[in-house]
Amino acid sequence: MSIQDLIVNGSFETGTLASWTSANTTITSQFSHSGSFSARFQSSLTSSIGQFVPLNPGGSLEVIASFSKVGTAPSTPVFIHVTFYDSLSNFLGLGLTTFIPGDRIPTANNDTWLEIYQTTTPAPPTTTQAFILINTTPQAGTANMLVDDVALLLTPNTGATGATGATGVTGVTGATGITGATGASNFIWGEESIIWADSSAPGPGDGTPSNPFSSLQAAITAATSSPLAVTFGMRARLIILIAANSVFNEDIVIPPARHVQLLGLGPWVLGNADLANFASSVPRNVTIQTSQDAENFYLAQGPAFDARPVTVIGTFDNGTSVSTHTNYTDGAIISGNITFQNVAVVDPFTTIEFQLLNTNVVGNIIQAGHMGILNNYMYNSRINNMTHNGLRIQRMVDSRSDGIVNVAGYSEITNSFIGGNVTVVTAFTDVPPTGIFSSQFANIIWTGPLTLDTASNFYFVNSGSTLTGTKTILFSTS
Repeated sequence: MSIQDLIVNGSFETGTLASWTSANTTITSQFSHSGSFSARFQSSLTSSIGQFVPLNPGGSLEVIASFSKVGTAPSTPVFIHVTFYDSLSNFLGLGLTTFIPGDRIPTANNDTWLEIYQTTTPAPPTTTQAFILINTTPQAGTANMLVDDVALLLTPNTGATGATGATGVTGVTGATGITGATGASNFIWGEESIIWADSSAPGPGDGTPSNPFSSLQAAITAATSSPLAVTFGMRARLIILIAANSVFNEDIVIPPARHVQLLGLGPWVLGNADLANFASSVPRNVTIQTSQDAENFYLAQGPAFDARPVTVIGTFDNGTSVSTHTNYTDGAIISGNITFQNVAVVDPFTTIEFQLLNTNVVGNIIQAGHMGILNNYMYNSRINNMTHNGLRIQRMVDSRSDGIVNVAGYSEITNSFIGGNVTVVTAFTDVPPTGIFSSQFANIIWTGPLTLDTASNFYFVNSGSTLTGTKTILFSTS
């Protein structure tokens, strides 16, 4: 059997990315390993190329690719994954995952390239196709990475597995040996999507319960660049479990096209928490990146990849956030801003999900280029100013707002306190119930439609608040 290359346009000599799905990757004629073109990854964004190829059960593939970088700065690390699927695009298993450190990738200006050769495990039964994914994750101060001459070679003498022979006679059971010494205690997790973080750990850590990351950003990066996350995108539910009383004095960035949950096992702080009431003299921020380009890389692969990006921030504890010192005892404190930053090259519109669970956001919730719908759920949480023209308050329960709220609209607000002026476009009816229930108001101006029950109307009127818009009172007995 001759060796067969299953990749189409692996050397990019069409001058395009034809046959590839891609994110934040372009074709360049400035550098090449052979021929005239190569693919160039953007170091500042999550970048990738991927392609499905046909494959029979039992087939093994040899992966060949050449890598270089632009300039003398270090490259971002490179990940290569090969996964197996059946005819319905059901995931069957991982055939290969490999990691290339950035310091191993040479500079293209010197006409040097790193050639990689790897072999996958045999494809499992019912396999009809394989998917190769080459990707990088953003890192500050790194060079753009180049890839060329990508090949998936069907290895010779690789075919379907033969029929299983008859089972032999079971032998006599041997004597039981002496019980060995008990090993070190540790957890065994069935989910590679669970990562541990503890600011008091010696660090840097590897994300296991016995050796957690001491940096929250390191935990996020490990989760979002894991083989599971890179393969399935938004369908991979990435959970970062945060040790109680952790204090992370760092800004964090969550890349696009991911599902990330930051959940504390007790109170935790983003900031240095060096002032009274756990306030921080140096506020630390959360940046949630959005990109329709990055999402399309997964959505183009079919229904098995169809999901929305999700960010959850909070704790497992269910406290109260209407009090003056919300989350003082058992919640999460974000000392700075939460910013929704669009990093797509062309299209800033995407629908994303965002939840706060027992969290106090001391700074502001900010729109930085992201357009489209932001579905927001707040439980037992406290916010300051919140401005986003696509944000829908789907649920605000046992929560408090202290500053200006300027959003697209709301569905349900219950047992909450509104402390600043509110501007909304509509009261949404697609996520019932619609209205404000058993909630109180400071002396505010509400601009837009106001739908509320009689108790909330009582507090609204007696607070001296004013309305610019149409009021609808629910459950009126008059």
